[in-house]
Amino acid sequence: MTNTEMILVRALAHADAIRLPVRKWFGGHASANRAAAAKLLGTHGVPLRVGGDQVDRKTGERLLAEAEAAGLVAVTRYGRVKFPYVRLTPRGEAAARSLAGLPGRAVGLMFLAALAAKSVRGSVMMQHVWIDEVVFNGGRGWGDAATDEDRRQLSLIELDYLPAASAGWVEGGSTVNGNVRYAVTEPGWEELARPSDPPDVGELPPHDPEASALYRTEQDARLGELFASAPAKPGDIGPLPLVAAHATRRPRP
Repeated sequence: MTNTEMILVRALAHADAIRLPVRKWFGGHASANRAAAAKLLGTHGVPLRVGGDQVDRKTGERLLAEAEAAGLVAVTRYGRVKFPYVRLTPRGEAAARSLAGLPGRAVGLMFLAALAAKSVRGSVMMQHVWIDEVVFNGGRGWGDAATDEDRRQLSLIELDYLPAASAGWVEGGSTVNGNVRYAVTEPGWEELARPSDPPDVGELPPHDPEASALYRTEQDARLGELFASAPAKPGDIGPLPLVAAHATRRPRP
């Protein structure tokens, strides 16, 4: 795995951490921080520290410039954050998912179709819009009877969800207990009605186990930050759990 590939995988891990539904509601600020970060994700990407000392930072800046010139990322500055914001292009995201051995756009489309088959477009009934994750796991994974394997399978479903969420086709939410539900967005319904052409991502790199480990390490760290960090706006609690709005469809954060 090259240094440039490490940047791609790290940027993907941080972005996917923002896309994941909140699993733990009490004792932290995950909802508020996730919602704030999600607003910048599509336009600016994620703040990414590249390098440590001054020499490393110069090298990191050069690598980012090269990745941007290669059409893999877009680099911007935003607000008072001292690190650059890095947004993966379709080509960069496809390369990062391939490196980390993660599902890509084709699997995201399959997830979208499977979710749509369980949903009712335009319904105001939550059960027709927000579909329980366990529906895709034989009803297993929630409650005291759930096994480690049941929960592992739900984690694999999350991986299928992420490329669809990145495309804006689906969204995820959760109950106060951390039970996840998925919903098709309007862009998702439009994609099913009038499929778009897949982006030209070129030849993708092979899976690298080191990239898989890096993705998990970076994502876990980012999830910890989203949970523990104080929100930018004091008192902000972010979107409420799904159980607080069981009768109608909640707007996307």
